[in-house]
Amino acid sequence: MKDPAEALRIATVNALQAGNISYTIVVGGTPVTYADVPIFDEFTEDNTSFPRIIIQDAQVGPQQGSKIGFRANCTQVIKVTMAFPGSGGVTKNITDNISSQIMQLLVPSPQGPFMDLGPDFKIMLAVVAGAVNQSYQDAERKYIDRNVRITYTIEQLNT
Repeated sequence: MKDPAEALRIATVNALQAGNISYTIVVGGTPVTYADVPIFDEFTEDNTSFPRIIIQDAQVGPQQGSKIGFRANCTQVIKVTMAFPGSGGVTKNITDNISSQIMQLLVPSPQGPFMDLGPDFKIMLAVVAGAVNQSYQDAERKYIDRNVRITYTIEQLNT
């Protein structure tokens, strides 16, 4: 079986960029919408604003072979990170809202339609396997990460 990790990562980045992920906050009683949350493949640039979306590596699980082809379970982790000034308050609303948009884009329904993985692979099933918050801080900022884990059953089309 071929490794579907790269095809899954590229399709995930493309789907999220096409989805125009945005968020809205209320400033002085007025809603303000920020569009195009930046999306990165594994690493961010030093001076990137928050929030940001980081596509983590795909983990390829046990492969199954049969007379008709190969299938594998792949888990993709997508991290949404938000930072706040160290002396101020924090809210999880922004990371929760963005992670909800990610789930809706990548797993629109149990039957799909799913992302196009190119000529070699096809997503047969996608489920949200979990979403977990992680909070931490350094001398300047407080951070909230929301890690969304999506598990895919992927079939290899070309052997």
